[in-house]
Amino acid sequence: MSNSFKFLVMAFSALLCAFPVIAQEATGERDYMRACVSCHGISGKGDGPLADLMTLKVSDLTVLSISNDGTFPLHDVMMFIDGRSRIRAHGGDMPVWGQIFVQDAEGYVARYEAENVAERRVLSLALYIESLQE
Repeated sequence: MSNSFKFLVMAFSALLCAFPVIAQEATGERDYMRACVSCHGISGKGDGPLADLMTLKVSDLTVLSISNDGTFPLHDVMMFIDGRSRIRAHGGDMPVWGQIFVQDAEGYVARYEAENVAERRVLSLALYIESLQE
């Protein structure tokens, strides 16, 4: 096998390994722009176009790490997104985004796989929020 062929195979392999990460980041950003930006704003500072209409102050998502001794609270953020931790503005007991993501996925995968798809979307969204940290 020639060196150029080996290099080509290694480059292609690296691209395939990177693709899920790129796709995951794109999914998180897309979901943020669809589900969160209206209240939290593009920058995540809580200054979205609907923020002034909320009865509760909209959280500044860019300071989650600062508020948690410099560590991004990934698990807690995921729990808030999927509804396992309650935030009144997110619907109280109803797991708003987790349930919506499951219902979205049920249109194209089996129910048990829809849960997995929803979990990956929640993780992607949480990782995107992590990228907004100051």
